[in-house]
Amino acid sequence: MKKPELPPDECQRLKDLREYNILDTDSENTFDQITSLAAQIFGCKYSFVSFVDKGRQWFKSRHGLDLSETPRDISFCGHAILGDDIFIIEDTSKDERFHDNPVVTGEPFIKFYAGAPLITPSGTKLGTLCVFDSEAKVLTDSQKNILRSLANHVVDLLELRKKTAQVGSYARIFHQSVDPVMTLSPPEWKFTSANPATLKLFDVESEEKFLSMGPWDISPVTQPDGEASSAKAQRMIDQAMEKGSAFFDWQHSTFSGKNISCTVLLSRIEQGESSYLQATVRNTAGDSEIEQKHRMLLETMSEGLVILTKNGVDGYNSAALRILQLTHDEITARVKLPEGWKAIREDGSLYPFRDHPAIIALKTGAIIPAIRMGVRLPDNEVRWITINSVPVDGPNGRMVISTFSDITPLIRAAEEHRFVLDAIGIGVWKVNLLTGTQIWDRKMYQLFGVDTRFTNDFNNWMGLLSDESKLAVDDGLAKILSGSNTFDADLEVVGSQGQKIILGSKGQVIRNKANEAIMIYGINWDRTQELELQKNLEIERARSLHNAKLASIGQLAAGVGHEINNPLAILSGLISMTEQLLLNGTSQNDLSDKFRKMESSVIRISNIVKGLRTFARSDKDEVSDFDPYHLINETVDLLKDIYGKEGVSISIMADKIPVVMRGNRGRLQQVLVNLLSNAKDASIGQGVRAIKLMVIPLASELEISIKDNGSGIPAEIREKIFEPFFTTKDVNLGTGIGLSLVNTIVKEHEGKIELKSEIGKGSEFRIRLPVKSVVRTPVPDLLSKKPILNKINCRVLVVDDESDLRAVLKEILSYNCSEVVTAESGKHALKILKEGNIDVVLSDIKMPVMDGFDFLKAMREDTANAHVKFLFITGGIEMSEAELKVVKRDSDGIFYKPVKFPELFMKLKTLFP
Repeated sequence: MKKPELPPDECQRLKDLREYNILDTDSENTFDQITSLAAQIFGCKYSFVSFVDKGRQWFKSRHGLDLSETPRDISFCGHAILGDDIFIIEDTSKDERFHDNPVVTGEPFIKFYAGAPLITPSGTKLGTLCVFDSEAKVLTDSQKNILRSLANHVVDLLELRKKTAQVGSYARIFHQSVDPVMTLSPPEWKFTSANPATLKLFDVESEEKFLSMGPWDISPVTQPDGEASSAKAQRMIDQAMEKGSAFFDWQHSTFSGKNISCTVLLSRIEQGESSYLQATVRNTAGDSEIEQKHRMLLETMSEGLVILTKNGVDGYNSAALRILQLTHDEITARVKLPEGWKAIREDGSLYPFRDHPAIIALKTGAIIPAIRMGVRLPDNEVRWITINSVPVDGPNGRMVISTFSDITPLIRAAEEHRFVLDAIGIGVWKVNLLTGTQIWDRKMYQLFGVDTRFTNDFNNWMGLLSDESKLAVDDGLAKILSGSNTFDADLEVVGSQGQKIILGSKGQVIRNKANEAIMIYGINWDRTQELELQKNLEIERARSLHNAKLASIGQLAAGVGHEINNPLAILSGLISMTEQLLLNGTSQNDLSDKFRKMESSVIRISNIVKGLRTFARSDKDEVSDFDPYHLINETVDLLKDIYGKEGVSISIMADKIPVVMRGNRGRLQQVLVNLLSNAKDASIGQGVRAIKLMVIPLASELEISIKDNGSGIPAEIREKIFEPFFTTKDVNLGTGIGLSLVNTIVKEHEGKIELKSEIGKGSEFRIRLPVKSVVRTPVPDLLSKKPILNKINCRVLVVDDESDLRAVLKEILSYNCSEVVTAESGKHALKILKEGNIDVVLSDIKMPVMDGFDFLKAMREDTANAHVKFLFITGGIEMSEAELKVVKRDSDGIFYKPVKFPELFMKLKTLFP
């Protein structure tokens, strides 16, 4: 075992760690959610948020293992913080640093470990977000990116926690104030606290004396102005809650029975979502009327006020004490701030005493207006103020009146807001729609890859966008002019290294009284990685679906081959018999039965091929309206004879009503095939193996139930049955992705699936999918139609590389079309088209030299063929999305082999009425 080395910055690292005040704190849900999510994403039993202390690693959050800390010497995280990226051990048994580590050879038997260092904005590595497991694993690049992102999120939480965990010094001011201060809480407005000065004023020993009383309980029944104390107190409380403060004269009664004239300043204090009041009381006994009015004027000010002379502070108000967080003794002790307090500029540098605006005003007699400055308190907290200093002539020489406002909450809110936006990579902008001028924050310049010297007016900004993005902006602005109040688009820009970057952009429109759009406020963020991850997830999802489809086809292959060979054998025998009967001179009536049996065999083969064609295209994103009953019957027809060879029967009970379902027909067939396959496997070992499929129409849903008569699924397995890769089958019999994909496909179609199972009585899967009822006209039975007696007036060109099929198609079409000619290739067909007189082309797709699509393209390029109709006839079961698009856009239809000729003739009759 190799112990982790100490980082070069260990002393500073430990100092920074302690500044976050995170060690040995209670668990917090925000961190626990991350470890739980990490464990799920990476399929690991354990996930920790770990901080590496001097001799230990301590866990703020742990998933899967109730452990608070371990020695640093045996920690994996101690190694992880030595690097700048994810530290991965795919198999600890093969790594000399860890193969004999106690947590590898013993509980929790770590086999795999991956830890992303928690790197602060200053570059300090505090610990890791790690996942580990008792089985070896390999992470994909996308998983590594996710782990990095989650680790960054942990750091964001730490930063926000540090920013918001501000330790105020209210308690110190509260207890050291020379003025009595009390707090009152709604709804009864009783006193909830009182400082020592209050106890002294009211001649009482204990704060508890106040906790059950209101202001009226320590006052005469009537105030000197004649108003009842209870009524006036409630009126002032209401005013303070509504306006934020109330200043008034008041008479109190001490506990010894003495009345005291006072002034009271009631201030509303916000705390989270609730509010309470703070009462600052000042004894005015002995003050002249002018002094009382002067004091009242000062106390009604929300701004702080300090009067400064060459001898020091000559006066101040309560707001000054509150804003500067000073006591009476501290503010009057000297001209300079008390020891440990510092005045600072916006860039963090110190204000020399000689440069303090009040001192300059005192020395020079100049007015110093509106300077922003900070006051750094002994505990390093900074209070931000804007200060105005005005010199005036006093009775004893020049004095300066400095007034200042506390803007700390605004500064902090802006910092935290900016921090959150920076942490999640969001830039903020606004654009004046009347002038085209834009205002950006600094993140916007970074997102668009330009420096702050860039002139970001509308035209210059549009020059940064791709042509497609410019169209998106134009479209968004057109919608705004039409009344929309939002802007939403993805914008493509070229990064500094030439790479394409996709920025999400959302905006809110501001309108004037005439409802004209005048301004948009919005945000931008980098969506490049997000979209790439989405694309990769879609690719993986499509691959999983395709693999599941291949697995199902593999299981069906042998049975399908058998089921096609049977009707082929019947067809071959009937043809031989018919040939013999014809040689013997048998009449047409005697041959009709043989022809009907041939047609039945062809239809049987056609249905199997049609089912496979749908199944092969089940991973295409094709959404259409279809009859779910046809889909169910088609799927059962595909499987029932195959399953029948294994002794499994499939019965259908359906209360059929005309309904239409919208969705991907192939994917829903995948659902049915997987569930029927599972039901077949579940019935292994039963004397009679049976599957019941029931279709029950509900109000706006169709319920499909597939029930087997197997042994049932144990309760402890039922909860995991839809999890990816969970299977109870042998590794050679199943992948465990079938039911997971079933669940995913059902949810994609806004449906739901549930399992009911009872040991010894089998299992039932119930699917509910949304449908809409429709009224349908009866579909004519095309196969029962008699041949068309009047020939269709059209000249047909048949193109197919198989000579026998060309001959058959020509002979059949000749009965119903005025003329039929053939070509063995696309090139040959183009020569015939040049001769003219062709009305419609019937072409195969899969042909050598020039396939059907190339032939169609070449044909359409010749304007002389503009009137010629084009129909595809193909035996293929797979076409790409691009090919399907061509069929829909450039042809007049497609028929699949074996062709149902009555349907083909009906199509030709429609094209040439």
